[in-house]
Amino acid sequence: MAYRPRPLSRLVSVLPLLVALALGAFALGAFAAAPVSAAVDPQWNLAADFRTAPDQANPNPDGFGNAAVWYFMRGSTLAPGPASYTPLANFISDRFHVEGLQGWQGDVVSVDEKDQLPHVSINSRSDNPEPLGIDWPPGTVLTHPLPDQTAVVGWRSAASGRVAVDGSLISRHDCGDGVTWSVDYGSTPIQAGVVPSGGAVTFGDASPLSSLHVDQGDFLYFVIGPGPALDHNCDSTGMDVSITLLCRDKDNNRDGSKDKCRKHCRHKDKTRDGSKDKCRKDCRDKDKTRDGSKDKCRKDCVRRQSCGGRPGASAPRSASWMDPASLGNVLGARVTAMAARPAQSTPKASTADL
Repeated sequence: MAYRPRPLSRLVSVLPLLVALALGAFALGAFAAAPVSAAVDPQWNLAADFRTAPDQANPNPDGFGNAAVWYFMRGSTLAPGPASYTPLANFISDRFHVEGLQGWQGDVVSVDEKDQLPHVSINSRSDNPEPLGIDWPPGTVLTHPLPDQTAVVGWRSAASGRVAVDGSLISRHDCGDGVTWSVDYGSTPIQAGVVPSGGAVTFGDASPLSSLHVDQGDFLYFVIGPGPALDHNCDSTGMDVSITLLCRDKDNNRDGSKDKCRKHCRHKDKTRDGSKDKCRKDCRDKDKTRDGSKDKCRKDCVRRQSCGGRPGASAPRSASWMDPASLGNVLGARVTAMAARPAQSTPKASTADL
């Protein structure tokens, strides 16, 4: 029996279904591959991320699956800069002999082994036990320096981009001469001041902390030191820190830097001068314009042929670079055209060929 090819009309009828299935598989694969840390506008909060027993860790991971994000440290001197910072090694779950007051402390005994300094701790209880007259609300972080050592919280950036840093410091023990404080980007102080006894300050409501560029692996340090008179008595200080990722670095600027960050926006093509400074959202240049540049971007537009036969227009390209939707349209048009051609009869075999 001679082979009879199947009608092309059947292929035309199932082609849209095949294209839809391919697009669905592509979207599902892209969704499954999205990392946890790629959440929109992720925010890090010191108290929310603080790990308590039995999961305590120093450095402490964040809530997005990034390891070693928060560091609880001491500065061995009052000099600014991370050169003297070392992790606090001793963890206790019952500071002041009160179960649920958990944190990291140094090796200088203040009252006894349950009150060593410096320390960075959190009240994981549901109440405020007010140990030694210290106001310590539930779910808040408390710090305390020494006359010659600082209490330091470090944050290591898990992404490159712009962040907004804001928080507050509050005196939790209404006595003494207050504390000094600073927010540092690496070894560079950004904002600093004094928290008076019984007082409070906020930070981050102005530039540069409201929009600070960081690279992945960069550190921010939140430093608490003794008061102006170096009296560390009654220096228990509450610390609240929140850091929000405003946008991520997607592409370099003209000078090769990543200082200007544009959220959910990538440069797909160069402009006439060779730079990528102008970014157009959801828009890709598929073909060159008349003058050979890619400065003009046309959304959802793919030119398969020359621009009216004019000189300088782009030449046809292979279908491998096209997006799935455009590729399906082109293939559908070709199959339809083939189906419209008159069928050619297959020549019969002669007896001489047998």
